[in-house]
Amino acid sequence: EATGVVNRAYAKRHGYDYVSLQGLVLGGYRNWHSTFGKVEVLHVALDSHRGYDGALILDADALLVNFD
Repeated sequence: EATGVVNRAYAKRHGYDYVSLQGLVLGGYRNWHSTFGKVEVLHVALDSHRGYDGALILDADALLVNFD
């Protein structure tokens, strides 16, 4: 959760959406390790009505340190 606070602040500062997901969020009907859910999350995000050009996925232990 500590990294989420910092990463959320980074996203807000740069005008990005920030979404935090844990475990099997999408495609939970599949018997896959949650790591593979990242592919589904990217697919849904990039195919959504929000018109995203790209997406960034960080693991829970990743921390953005350069806000510029």
